[in-house]
Amino acid sequence: MTQPEHVAEANAASLLKDHINRQSITQLAGLIKRYQVDFPVADFIEQANDQLELMPLKTRVTHLSTVLATLLVDGYSQNAHWMKQLAEAC
Repeated sequence: MTQPEHVAEANAASLLKDHINRQSITQLAGLIKRYQVDFPVADFIEQANDQLELMPLKTRVTHLSTVLATLLVDGYSQNAHWMKQLAEAC
């Protein structure tokens, strides 16, 4: 018996949400540090994990984007360049 569509979507969101956690944030910080030597890893981990467990999926993604925006010092084009390299390496 299949689940109603809204139940299936809620389950999928819960599963995706669970992948944005303390471990994945720490891994992301390490990857960013490879491309941005001055990246404040400890600050990122602390801020990114702040109340993370209370957030739904969309809020977690927005929260991480906001934290990154406050900690990345270079302009958009410089950040876009290394982020593309990072994505290609993964």
